[in-house]
Amino acid sequence: MLFKPKKNDNDKKSKDSKSLITGIVVGGAVGSVLSLLFAPDKGKNTRKIVGKKGKELYEKGKTKAEEFLDKYNKEIKEKIEEEEIKKKEEER
Repeated sequence: MLFKPKKNDNDKKSKDSKSLITGIVVGGAVGSVLSLLFAPDKGKNTRKIVGKKGKELYEKGKTKAEEFLDKYNKEIKEKIEEEEIKKKEEER
């Protein structure tokens, strides 16, 4: 095969989105573990801090996921509408 088929842009976007979500989850987990390992405070205070940071990370991740889904749902709807228009034009 002389030429490789051109990859679809949607494949790249999907891969990028998976990388983003993976990065958020892994970063949160690593941060939590490190905060426990290097905590100079008492256990009770450390648990409060970790709980608070965990909630903050969860909210940030949730917001990013919602933004991601909104963006790609919009793009998918636009593509569907474009295809429907093309199909109607072809039928004429």
